[in-house]
Amino acid sequence: MKFYKLIPRILRRELFNIIARTSQDVIIRIGASGGYNNVFEGKNLINSNSAIKNSKLGFATYISGDCNLHNIRIGRFCSIGQRVCNVFSLHPSQKWVSTHPAFFSINKQAGFTFVQNKKFDEQKFIDERRKFTNIVGNDVWIGNDVSLMPGVKIGDGAIIGAGAIITKSVEPYAIIGGVPAKLIRYRFEKNDIEFLLKFRWWEKDYKWLRKNAEYFRNISSFKELG
Repeated sequence: MKFYKLIPRILRRELFNIIARTSQDVIIRIGASGGYNNVFEGKNLINSNSAIKNSKLGFATYISGDCNLHNIRIGRFCSIGQRVCNVFSLHPSQKWVSTHPAFFSINKQAGFTFVQNKKFDEQKFIDERRKFTNIVGNDVWIGNDVSLMPGVKIGDGAIIGAGAIITKSVEPYAIIGGVPAKLIRYRFEKNDIEFLLKFRWWEKDYKWLRKNAEYFRNISSFKELG
């Protein structure tokens, strides 16, 4: 008997799904789930007890443990902390007598529904193809226990403080935190941010990044590369 036949069928399907959608190495630690319909650009790591579904992870982005992310597009070189999640489904909060999905959804979240047609738009997609509910830019650091509400976009270079609830889109290179999250400050001066957004270092090839890694220690010396 071949070795792959000893792998449980569900895990086998998941592994094949990952291999088919990336040309570079992806590490999924025990207890983590790559989910289905994912795209990994490579050098990705998904830690234990994290579930990633219907999503795209850019090159070198890693996901820490106990995350639950679906229908999200995350850019390159992102650092995602522990217990980060994005809220996929909405519930009505005004006028409706009940917030229970049995009165507005046909998805049978509780195993049944009272309606034959959808009465409320449960999903808030951020792209025209209605595939992603959240988009995270490149070089983004999201701290532990962060929640992303539907329709939120995180700009390149942003930092999200631990425990924040993100209800509005975040500008590039902003540092935000709190419940609900508010702007604390920006990482760099305006002209430095403009340079980085134009330079787009995350699109450089692996060889270039390794050669110039020393310049990443200081924005002033890094700008000399441009």
